[in-house]
Amino acid sequence: MNILIDLFLTFMKIGALSIGGGYASLAYIQSIVVEEKGWLDMTSYVDLLTLSQMTPGPLAINSASFVGMKVAGPLGAIVATIGNVIPSLLIVLCLSMLYFKYKRLSGMQLVMSSIRPVVVALIASVVYGLVLNLANGQRAIIHIILLCICVLVLRWKKVNAMVMIIATGIINVVISLF
Repeated sequence: MNILIDLFLTFMKIGALSIGGGYASLAYIQSIVVEEKGWLDMTSYVDLLTLSQMTPGPLAINSASFVGMKVAGPLGAIVATIGNVIPSLLIVLCLSMLYFKYKRLSGMQLVMSSIRPVVVALIASVVYGLVLNLANGQRAIIHIILLCICVLVLRWKKVNAMVMIIATGIINVVISLF
C-alpha cells in the first residue's frame, strides 16, 4: 500500500509542477522517475516516451500510467494517473477563470508572452538530452541519421506522425537484421 501512496503523491507533484505541458515536463519526469525514485532506468524511460507518443492521450498521463503499471500493476497505473490529473485539473480551472476574466489587461499579455520562451527552452533541453542518449547507445549514427531524416520529413513534407513511427520502426528492424 505504501507504493500506491508514493505513486499518487509523486505523480500529484509531477502534475502540479509540470509547467508547460507534456513535452516541457519530460525532464522533470525523468529526474524524478529515473534519478530520484529509480522506478525506471534510462532505457525504460525512452520506451515510456515511445509508447506515450504512440498511444492516444496526453504525454504526462500516459507516462503516469506506464510508470504506475511497471511499479504496481493496474492499480498502480490508475493511482498514478489520478494523482497526475488532479492538480492539473484544479490549476487549469483556476487559471482559465482568471484568464477569461483578465485577458484584456496588458499585464496578462505580458505574462503570457514571457512564459513562451521558457517552455521552448524546456522542450529543447529534453530533445538535447534524448539526442545525447542516442549518441551513447549502440547504432548511434544510424539512430541520429534517422532522427534527422524524421525531423526533415515531418517539417517539410507534413507526413503523418503515425506513418513516420511505423516507417522508422520497419527501417530499424531491417537494419538490425544486418
